[in-house]
Amino acid sequence: MKKKYLLLCFIVCSNYMFAQQNNVDNFINKVKLEINSDKKIDLIVSYFSLPSNESEFVKAQIAQKLLKYSYTNKDKISEALSLNEISYFYMASNKRSEGLAICLKALKIAEKVENEKLIGYINVKLSFFYEDFNKSYSFLKKSLNIANRIKDDNLKLETYKKLSELFLQNNKINQSLQFTQKEYELTLKLKKLQEIGYTYLGFAEIHRSLKNKELALSYYNMAISCSKKMNSKRQLGWSYNFKSSFFLENNELDSAKVYAQKSIATFEKSVEKTGSLPSASILLNMYRKENIDSAFKYSEKLRIGTLSLLTENNPTDNLKLKLDEELRQKSINDKNEKLEEEKKQNLQYIFIAFGILTLIVLILLLSRSFITNTKLIKFFGVIGLLIVFEFLNLLLHPFLEKVTHHSPILMLVALVVIAALLVPLHHKVEHWATTKLIEKNKKIRLANAEQTIEQLNKK
Repeated sequence: MKKKYLLLCFIVCSNYMFAQQNNVDNFINKVKLEINSDKKIDLIVSYFSLPSNESEFVKAQIAQKLLKYSYTNKDKISEALSLNEISYFYMASNKRSEGLAICLKALKIAEKVENEKLIGYINVKLSFFYEDFNKSYSFLKKSLNIANRIKDDNLKLETYKKLSELFLQNNKINQSLQFTQKEYELTLKLKKLQEIGYTYLGFAEIHRSLKNKELALSYYNMAISCSKKMNSKRQLGWSYNFKSSFFLENNELDSAKVYAQKSIATFEKSVEKTGSLPSASILLNMYRKENIDSAFKYSEKLRIGTLSLLTENNPTDNLKLKLDEELRQKSINDKNEKLEEEKKQNLQYIFIAFGILTLIVLILLLSRSFITNTKLIKFFGVIGLLIVFEFLNLLLHPFLEKVTHHSPILMLVALVVIAALLVPLHHKVEHWATTKLIEKNKKIRLANAEQTIEQLNKK
């Protein structure tokens, strides 16, 4: 009987893992087939927001596969968004500085691609990494400006979510209420109901701060109801947890215990086991003075949960090691590709410089034997000036961009200065060549005259 039970469990788990793998493969295939950049961004962002992918560990695994695809197919949008997700996984795993570095790398890719929507989403993610209100708000302000400029409601919704949370965390209740209301209206308009439970939780926490107890309680209940409909254990677990905290604050201890226990039971059935720690802490503090056995039970839950976060030999750490190695290998490949590109450019510069010198030598040689017209000298002089100017522009452009920080006005001033140095030099060379040509013409005419005189004398 025991063997049959184990076999059944294995079959169920295998089917689930196969279905999950197949689902991810289908998602990556859809990303591969999508040509439109903005639609591809919406597809990836929406997929990571699904309740089935709400564990940061699961999201990181999917992001890792998407990252591999992006490297193979040189898909910069997929690369930036997968790094965006991986960065948050690092932050959730108490590696904030590493996560920030990865997120900044994603921003650099987005800026190189020059896709404003992509830049907006990464700015939203960057706001999570800074505890300073003004710094976080500056990123969200950029994202909101982009969303308004390109008229993208999906990006606007993600920005509203974080703005409402940021203002609530900093006790700016009225501003938080404004953005939560905008978030709610836009969620209904776009019919993106997979995370609406968190919106209701936002309303509940705002009214809790405003001491509107009945409104707060009704929003907690709405959050619980929506979480059940969406089959999101993560949303449900946090809804129970916040409702328990609300009852504890209002000294309704029995209700606080019930919802804390429900939160723990829900998280233990979910992929995010450590979500139960806040509720375990509530129950430990409540039972500490009245029931030693129950207090010990929840202290053990806290200890085990904390150890699972700190332990080194777990799947999360193994995934981080794999991600670290993949990112390191990609960095090495990028450096090698950059060196190869620089070598190619340097060779091209050498060939161009050699070509210019060859042209100058040919003009000088021809001017001694074939060119006898000053207009031709001026024409070739102008062509030579243009070629030299464009070559210097090509050679100095990266340096000028770095020095001027891509400022069009400063770039123009720099090019004018280069032209101002080249034009007088060109005039001097042209004057020298014309003078030499006139002298040559005089000599040719004098030689012709002497030859004519000699011929006449012979006759």
